[in-house]
Amino acid sequence: MHLTDAGGDLLRERWPYVSMKTSEVKQQAFLPLRMLAASRILFFPQLLQQYLKINIWRKLKCRTREHDPMYFLVHKYYLSKRLTVKERIQSAIDHHAYELKNFNRMYESDVYRGIGIIIWECRIDDHHFSIILTGSEDNRNEGELSIIFTANSQSLWRTSFSYVNSDIFQLDHGITILISRNQAENNSCRELFIEYFGQNQLQFLCLSAVCGIATANGWTKILGIRHNTQIAYQDCYEIGFRNSYTLLWQQFDAREIDRHVYELDVPLKVRPLQLINRSHRARARARRQYWDSITCSARAALIGYRLF
Repeated sequence: MHLTDAGGDLLRERWPYVSMKTSEVKQQAFLPLRMLAASRILFFPQLLQQYLKINIWRKLKCRTREHDPMYFLVHKYYLSKRLTVKERIQSAIDHHAYELKNFNRMYESDVYRGIGIIIWECRIDDHHFSIILTGSEDNRNEGELSIIFTANSQSLWRTSFSYVNSDIFQLDHGITILISRNQAENNSCRELFIEYFGQNQLQFLCLSAVCGIATANGWTKILGIRHNTQIAYQDCYEIGFRNSYTLLWQQFDAREIDRHVYELDVPLKVRPLQLINRSHRARARARRQYWDSITCSARAALIGYRLF
């Protein structure tokens, strides 16, 4: 089959799944534009060939989640406001190709069609806290994978990321993690989290989980998106985005790359305990014990799914 014909078949296959998920008339009106956006892959026949070879549309087909195999093109942005169309296609291919090469079939089933992988959990009194690695069930263009912190099955925080080739940021680390979304999910159990985890912060715990995934893959560098290149950024929310992204990375001595992303070391660079005020040292030690526990647990959980 000619690549153009294959691409056309793919686009025609995509249409009914989108239609089943969008019942409102207003949403239906945008379907032709989404199809047109997806068709841009036809301008890159070599990338289209790679895309078809790794069967992304089959991998993402799930009865309980939106089937949107061209998610990296049909939205205004993917991962970053600065990626070109070609970089968007290549990055999506790199992510799925890396998973195909390095993880077993159970990983694909659990992450993209199941409830996810529990990479850390603890029970305190009658409460259950956990961190789950799952395929992003919403806004996949903000990162194919999500780390979700839950309290009694209620999602409190989400950190989303993708496996990307660092060369698109002029780095030579090969494939690594790009954290592209940090977001509070639910405030109903926030007081419960504060009661049991003291002065810890949800974004630190989820970042620790990402570091565990990085170490399971043998990486010592990860990337975090700069606040104003995150795809949902708006100037009116500048303070909130800066706190959730740029200032978070800077707390760990991250290095800014081309005003686009930040490069973080794994393990994270933290201030030595002996340099922390004595009155705060015990709390800092307790916080870091949680970070280390989550990192180790996430690493061990993911290693069980690796092919080698």
